[in-house]
Amino acid sequence: MQIGSEASRRLYTSLGINPDLAPFTQVILVLILAELVPIFVARRHSEALALWGTPIIYFSAKVLRLLIAVFQYIVQILDRLMGAPSHTPAFFLSREELQGIVEAFDLEADSQIASDTVSTLSRNLFRLRAKNVQAVLLPLTHFPLFPAHSTITQIRQHLPDTSSAHILLYDGRHDNIVGTINLRALIHADPEESVRKYASLPRFLSDQSPLIEVLDGFRSNNQSLEVVLDLQGRALGIVTLEAIIEELFGKIPSISREKEEGKPPTLRPTEMVVDRSFSGDTTVGQLNQQLHVLLPCDETLTLSDLLRSRLGPHPDKGESILIAPFEISVAEVSLLSIETVKVKTLAPYSATSLPNIEH
Repeated sequence: MQIGSEASRRLYTSLGINPDLAPFTQVILVLILAELVPIFVARRHSEALALWGTPIIYFSAKVLRLLIAVFQYIVQILDRLMGAPSHTPAFFLSREELQGIVEAFDLEADSQIASDTVSTLSRNLFRLRAKNVQAVLLPLTHFPLFPAHSTITQIRQHLPDTSSAHILLYDGRHDNIVGTINLRALIHADPEESVRKYASLPRFLSDQSPLIEVLDGFRSNNQSLEVVLDLQGRALGIVTLEAIIEELFGKIPSISREKEEGKPPTLRPTEMVVDRSFSGDTTVGQLNQQLHVLLPCDETLTLSDLLRSRLGPHPDKGESILIAPFEISVAEVSLLSIETVKVKTLAPYSATSLPNIEH
């Protein structure tokens, strides 16, 4: 303000005008045009201004994210040169995540059960900080093992009867794991292709890795199993997300008992499990017809509108809402719309128990 006022006085002096008149033009230029007009326009046309400014903010966020990443990389290099200890960010569950876990187990009907479950979960979560991966380590023999040079046909011919959804690939020795495969990826695979084409590089852990860090890693890298190595780099076993979840909640009787007996989990004929992606333009009515459910929502609403009504006008990727028996989450977003929505069951549900549903 002072620089602007002085510059205005100098301009008036150079033009041969009394510099004491400079504040009058400052009132017009600064107060009216620079302050009052933008305020009135923003109030009257807030949505139009927001849409106009969104690309600028979006571009700025991308540029600043790159700059922050560069600065973080420089700081990490300086820390290593100076021998500073590395700092691992603390793992935590937010209140919304904890509430979602309780709702997923459908415990609202009995407040005492819900309270006990939250207490047990909190206690197990704190105990988890004192444990490492050896507490939930599964031996390699728990999973089917195949040479990395095998073909799809050989896998199908020699695949044992197993409840595991993954197979392990080794090179030379059984403790030299070079890849993992989800069996679902092999359903439509060419029988003559190499199985290595469908393999994912495993993430390796030390046998002393804290469980709480492993759980945080599962959240960030979207994987469900990791390979545990000893000091010589040999694979000791596998740690799975399911095993850590059981450390938190205890064993789920209907599934764990069948696993212990060597049988895959089974569903009753009337029970359904869903894990699908839908277009954001799909209506609730179309979802009801396809999944044989009756959600307590307006059937003319699109899934995109449903998420916006619960999460706000611009939800981020990964945000979700819980409408029993589903978790409905944002899978892909564009600048102005929700492109893809993921619908996943919280627990198997029975379509026959829902009224007015055409099968």
